[in-house]
Amino acid sequence: LQNTQQIIVNNFNQLSQALHSLGFRLFVESVENDVVPQACVIYDDNGGLVDYLRSKGIGAWRWPDVEMPEEVTHNSSQYPNAVFFDKKLVLIPVHQSIGDKQIKYMVQVLSRWQL
Repeated sequence: LQNTQQIIVNNFNQLSQALHSLGFRLFVESVENDVVPQACVIYDDNGGLVDYLRSKGIGAWRWPDVEMPEEVTHNSSQYPNAVFFDKKLVLIPVHQSIGDKQIKYMVQVLSRWQL
């Protein structure tokens, strides 16, 4: 379990540092000890980033996306933060099955994205 956690944290650190150097705004730039991130989260200020990444074989996603509570969907003006984050945050996988080769590919693909 500790080995898996370390791989995930290393993936997160490697990806977040590379994306930061490319000029991406990160939702979280670093993680505390004993925190295992589920994704590297970046801002999508222009829209379309999830579709772009998916078209290149990268399993990016939004959350809550289709799981947004109906209360928020039907009363979006009362939940501006939830709506903003749902539209502007992109989650990029950092799970333990990802290696240096995949991280390098994700960075390469993201380097072509117009910020």
